[in-house]
Amino acid sequence: MKLLWAAALMVVCMTASAHAVGVKLDWMYTQGATPASTFQVYRQPACTGAFVALASLPVATLTYTDSAVIPGSTYCWEVTARASTGEESTPSNVVSFRVPQALPQGPTSLSISLIP
Repeated sequence: MKLLWAAALMVVCMTASAHAVGVKLDWMYTQGATPASTFQVYRQPACTGAFVALASLPVATLTYTDSAVIPGSTYCWEVTARASTGEESTPSNVVSFRVPQALPQGPTSLSISLIP
């Protein structure tokens, strides 16, 4: 159960993008009067039903890659800030993203050469 407190960090401007190993989430925050100790990442399969907790991250972390996604599926995510007391902020904006059928791949043939 999420307990909301008003004077906490507020997570704002969350975005999602395709990444080689899943969907990368990025967010920003504003500092409030009550400090938070972690960010909580939640996902909602098919953007219906309840959000499910995915990760608890240190407050200095502003990105998370969800690698447990299925290509062609749509998901929604939100992030909250949690105080050491267990209180949780209001959720960020909800980000909806349809995972591409093929996730972008990184380079496959790299070589290193020493330059004298």
